[in-house]
Amino acid sequence: MRKESHFCVSLPTTCEGHVDTRDGWKERKQICLRTEVFHNYSQLEVASDTGRQDFISLATFKPKEIIDFVAVPKDPAETEREKNEVLENLRIQAELIEGFDIPEYWKMAQSIPYTFYYVFKDDSDTEYRLMVEDWETMMLYLNCRNQGEQKAIEKVRDKYFNEFKNKDLYFFMGTRREAHLRRWKKPYSIVGVFYPPKEIQPELELFDENS
Repeated sequence: MRKESHFCVSLPTTCEGHVDTRDGWKERKQICLRTEVFHNYSQLEVASDTGRQDFISLATFKPKEIIDFVAVPKDPAETEREKNEVLENLRIQAELIEGFDIPEYWKMAQSIPYTFYYVFKDDSDTEYRLMVEDWETMMLYLNCRNQGEQKAIEKVRDKYFNEFKNKDLYFFMGTRREAHLRRWKKPYSIVGVFYPPKEIQPELELFDENS
């Protein structure tokens, strides 16, 4: 379990208000970007060192430039292993949690036959390639797969590269326990994205209009 993890408390809840997208997602930014935002990947790695008492395993990262979004075919044996892991994890959760409801797509244990990666630069102009494990990315692929595998990949890339490169894109990053135990050089993967519109900078007047 992550040090940042919290247990859910079952209490009566009411929905009050709506966090909308007015003013360039102002309210959403206040919520999603209230913790430190990293711009340098090396600094993020230092902050994630388990030798530190205050190490982190979740972070928000702002890439300087999005270079590419790629889909790499998985080894069939790896796909089958992941499928079995999903089924086993669901079986355990169903036994431990009374009334646990397994969504239909998880019952089928559909494992994505591709691994998605973002290629980007940080503020030092160093290029990185990190795996994307965003749930919405996987669901977009599954929802488009009936159009064919290649078309599904194109749909995912169109959204996560062509559309998002024109947004003020942030990555929500998370490490794996295995990465910490083995002290991998790049322990992070991208577990979510935040994509408010880019702020339009006012043009500077070069000359005084009265001159």
